[in-house]
Amino acid sequence: MGANDEAQLYVDLQQPARWALAAKGAIDVVVGTVSLVASLPIIAVAAVLIKLEDGGPVIFRQIRVGRGGKHFTILKLRSMVLTQRPATTSWPTTWEAGRDP
Repeated sequence: MGANDEAQLYVDLQQPARWALAAKGAIDVVVGTVSLVASLPIIAVAAVLIKLEDGGPVIFRQIRVGRGGKHFTILKLRSMVLTQRPATTSWPTTWEAGRDP
């Protein structure tokens, strides 16, 4: 490149056609459904093993904050051992964060 040459980048900002967006949405739903059905046996085996290990709950429910500060609940298979004592951390927990200077 010479001294007067400039690198240029062209970005096409056209919106996809409505049919393309509808097709993508349909494909997303079909692939998601097939993936969920295919993974159900693995999830079921994991749930049984968790229950057999210590008899505790299989599902772990957690509230998280999403886009725009909206709260939502996420369900996960429990992967940690149940304890009777509160966890100790070296960082402030949620209820302690308000007192953080």
